[in-house]
Amino acid sequence: MKSKILSRSVLATLLLGFTPLDSAEIMVNPKAETTAKAQVTQSMIGYRDTLLFYTFAVEKAVLVVRIDNKNDQFPIKAELNVFPKNATNEGISNWINNQHSCGLFPDVPEPVAVHNIPATSFAVVSKKIAEAIVVEEGPPNAGKFNRYEVEFKLENIPVVGELKLKTSPIPLVFLLKVKTKEGG
Repeated sequence: MKSKILSRSVLATLLLGFTPLDSAEIMVNPKAETTAKAQVTQSMIGYRDTLLFYTFAVEKAVLVVRIDNKNDQFPIKAELNVFPKNATNEGISNWINNQHSCGLFPDVPEPVAVHNIPATSFAVVSKKIAEAIVVEEGPPNAGKFNRYEVEFKLENIPVVGELKLKTSPIPLVFLLKVKTKEGG
């Protein structure tokens, strides 16, 4: 048993860039005050899938959550990106920027591990339409959108290395494109 714990500790140190405390799982919480959060709902060409970035600076990890903006069932995909221990917070911030913009920063750290979170780990707790929006600009921006207030929960998430995501409801607001008879 001790060798298994030691092996996990060595592996976590090499892959994740930190030493686990007492060989226990390290809890990271998307809702913690120390977690930097960023939400992206638009690009240069209009509304897009909603991207949520939760940065765990000490652990050198970023949880990326993508919510489809064309489906009112709110399909969610997420991954936990773990960076090398020598990655700077500025470098990780620049990496986040490159994920949703024009790749302005060429020299960013790359994750040493990317872990997909299973789709069964997400559950929508509540949802409601906050307002309807009509964008009359020319394509591709034009369209009808509903601004939703949605709360989702992460649950039954497998431990990633030594990182365990705290499971609690996460509220957010985002836009969902409304399908019209014209197919837009």
